[in-house]
Amino acid sequence: ETVRAQIQGLRQRMTGAAIEPARGVYLEALRRTPDDPQLHENYAEFLETVHDTKAVIAEWRRVCELIPHYYLPFLNLGQFLKEQGQLAEATEALQRAAVLARRSAEVRLEIGTVYGRQGQWAKALAEFEAARRLGSEDPRLLLYTAETLWKLGRSSESFENLRQAIRLQPDYWEAHYRLGDELGSAGDMAGAAEELEQVVRLNPGHVKAHLNLGVALFKLGRLQEAAQRFDETLRLDPSNSIALDFKRKAEQQGQRRK
Repeated sequence: ETVRAQIQGLRQRMTGAAIEPARGVYLEALRRTPDDPQLHENYAEFLETVHDTKAVIAEWRRVCELIPHYYLPFLNLGQFLKEQGQLAEATEALQRAAVLARRSAEVRLEIGTVYGRQGQWAKALAEFEAARRLGSEDPRLLLYTAETLWKLGRSSESFENLRQAIRLQPDYWEAHYRLGDELGSAGDMAGAAEELEQVVRLNPGHVKAHLNLGVALFKLGRLQEAAQRFDETLRLDPSNSIALDFKRKAEQQGQRRK
């Protein structure tokens, strides 16, 4: 109990200077009780906090070994493997989680994202549909479904999923951005501009949103507004050659109109 209290205290006041002492406390505790799954889980969460991803994966593997009947360690392991690009191993861990938690929509969503990263769009869509049947109302599920439908050439269904995600969470800037991008690709510049305006309102530091909004406005002939978006893009990313080129074009066309 003294060791656990010490660990808890370190986690509560974690700073750069406290990281190594905290790591030492965990390692000493694990030396004393190497088969304590809760302690390994706590250490994994600590390692996540300090961005030691390789060690995080090793700890979650150990937790899976210690409690192979529980789905959550396999889910966490799969998520970290996915982020490291180890997609085959991520799929294996997540499929194990799915066997252990057949009613978990979150697991199905994660498996779908792994298939998506592999370009296996039909498999990804099947997992997202399974997550929805399990009752998930996560707006991310609608976003990922929309991205997958777009890749499968089902654009109208993709639009509807994105609009549904936005209805569920109006400040979901990622869904606004995706919808704006897709509308622009489909030639609906007015619709794209409307969505991208929401993105720059919700996430003012999003460079590509400012740039793409500028391009949409440029194509709509709203040259002064477009130039302002390109100026903002260049303020955030001074070396952005696309913004610089479009800004020059907007200024040249503006001069010809005068």
